[in-house]
Amino acid sequence: MSVIICKEDIEFTRAVPSVRSVVSAQVDGDVAWIMSTSRTKGIFHGREIDSAGVELVVLSKSPQRWRIRSIHWSSHNAKKTK
Repeated sequence: MSVIICKEDIEFTRAVPSVRSVVSAQVDGDVAWIMSTSRTKGIFHGREIDSAGVELVVLSKSPQRWRIRSIHWSSHNAKKTK
């Protein structure tokens, strides 16, 4: 698995605080999944950010280690849902 991180992503992460909470972690045999939520609030390039997000990671166990099989992220403007 490869992840491409651009300069702007790093700049955003440094400028806008985010709080992450693990909602649940489940293991069923050789499969595991972890669900988390996040809230990101701050100012970036003069723009107000208020975002709520969720993440799901699915893993499978091989003889050597756990391997990430899937990651899903989604987010929405938290201000519109208030």
